[in-house]
Amino acid sequence: MSMSSEQIQARITLRPAVSPGDDAFLQELYASTRDDLSGVIHDQAELRQLLVMQYNGQKATYSAEFPRASHDIVLLDGEPVGRLIVDRRSDAIHGVDLAILNTYRNLGVGTIVLSNLFQECSEKGLRFIFSVEKTNRAARLYQRLGCRIHQDMGTHFSMIWTPLIRE
Repeated sequence: MSMSSEQIQARITLRPAVSPGDDAFLQELYASTRDDLSGVIHDQAELRQLLVMQYNGQKATYSAEFPRASHDIVLLDGEPVGRLIVDRRSDAIHGVDLAILNTYRNLGVGTIVLSNLFQECSEKGLRFIFSVEKTNRAARLYQRLGCRIHQDMGTHFSMIWTPLIRE
């Protein structure tokens, strides 16, 4: 039985990523997004070490580039299933990172999180700007939700969502 977006919406919440166990969850989440490495590195200890190193590098980069960004854990029925990093600026809301655990993808969680951000953008009259790897399957979802490719950046697309302005 499939659920409506309203039923999913009611089950999704965000909370700041500040709990003691959040870093371990975020490392697991990061590892779940890096399927590309499991086919290259077969030693699990070596793979884990590399993933932790890359996660820490990404964390440091995001903190340096987006020092005022909000870091939230996406919860489904109170359980962590993803993360959302957003940098709210006066001219636009920048999506820094949205990641959902593999087992919770295709349930509408990402769509609801993005729809909530688009609603915030509409209320504030701001654009939503983010980048996505060209090979990321979610790029098709973003386009279905009304995002358009703003710029081709080689390995990534810069994408933008603009609210309808009513006169």
